[in-house]
Amino acid sequence: MVCGSFETNGSGTIANQLGPGTIAHSATGTWTVTLDRCMGVMHAGFAVLDTNTGDQYARAPTYSNSTGVTVLTLLVIDNSGAAAADVDGPRLNWIAFFSRRALP
Repeated sequence: MVCGSFETNGSGTIANQLGPGTIAHSATGTWTVTLDRCMGVMHAGFAVLDTNTGDQYARAPTYSNSTGVTVLTLLVIDNSGAAAADVDGPRLNWIAFFSRRALP
């Protein structure tokens, strides 16, 4: 299990990071968390915004394993248009459950 959170800042640099990894704003409504080792297979992941932002919400994270690292991708979308949306201020909280075993 790996978890963390950070304050969103629109398209700017994130603030007040808690938890492991290096976080970057990579595109509109998209943040990546690069973990310093390969975590294996993600069995479940969750992401939530800690305050009501109107019609924006976080989708479950996706992941990819690369040479020696795991990268989580966190996406915030606007419910009215289902498009990616930057948010400024609320914390984005995330948790991911990994295993070294492959899914059946």
